[in-house]
Amino acid sequence: MKRFATFTAIIALTAGAALAQEPMVPGVEFMLSWDMDGDGQVTVAEATERRESIFYMFDLDGNGLYSADELVGIDEHKALEAEAGKGPGMEGNQAAMGHVQGQGAGQNAGQTVGMSTGPKGSATTLTGSAAEILMFDADGNGIIALEEFLAGSGAWLIQRDVNGDGVVTMADFGPGL
Repeated sequence: MKRFATFTAIIALTAGAALAQEPMVPGVEFMLSWDMDGDGQVTVAEATERRESIFYMFDLDGNGLYSADELVGIDEHKALEAEAGKGPGMEGNQAAMGHVQGQGAGQNAGQTVGMSTGPKGSATTLTGSAAEILMFDADGNGIIALEEFLAGSGAWLIQRDVNGDGVVTMADFGPGL
């Protein structure tokens, strides 16, 4: 009986240690990925550099343009990250990461919806991040060129700069923001 009690105590301590892991701190994953020089702040230059890498990650045909299909792939990637417990919004502050859900009723309630022109001129309805990226479509042709995407880095940063100091820091994440 004494062995059973000791064994049970060891199991309880092991389980407790596993459950007592450090909680996710909002912004840590973002800062590790976006703060290129490690100075504790993400500038427009750093955002532009990181966004260029991201652009190429989803520009599947390497032509320097986001087609409607490639834009849809961004949301598919984010969905897979969310299922794995990773990516924007998984640290507890979705609004600071640019994932604000709207309210209302109807088919697209709470989603941003946009239109993109496919390779043969066919319109594709986009939702979520894919539709948000259309805000960088400066010439309105439904296709996002690398130059348009990078030119939007300042606006992208402003959306995440909650305290308005011109950079994104840990102060832009957390409860109540």
